[in-house]
Amino acid sequence: MRADFRACETYAPERRGAPSVPIVAYGGLDDVEVDATDLRAWRKETEASCIVRMFPGNHFYIRDHAVTVAAALQLDLRTALAAATRPCTDNREAAEAIRNF
Repeated sequence: MRADFRACETYAPERRGAPSVPIVAYGGLDDVEVDATDLRAWRKETEASCIVRMFPGNHFYIRDHAVTVAAALQLDLRTALAAATRPCTDNREAAEAIRNF
């Protein structure tokens, strides 16, 4: 058990560079738990673009604005998929593209 605690206390994950995948962070304008500054912090997690979209409402903004959020999500997914234009030629390549997306 001591070894388990020691492992937990001394574990340091391998440092890797940020992946080059786009991030879109959604939030509520009146959210007191997570604000736009918190969402912009996702920028450090990618070498690609990072967009913050704010919607009317609090932490549960999606309840009152599901249609608007769904439309934004659809647009963001279409944009990301359009950017990935090179077709995959085999299953390994497809799996890698999905992991990197």
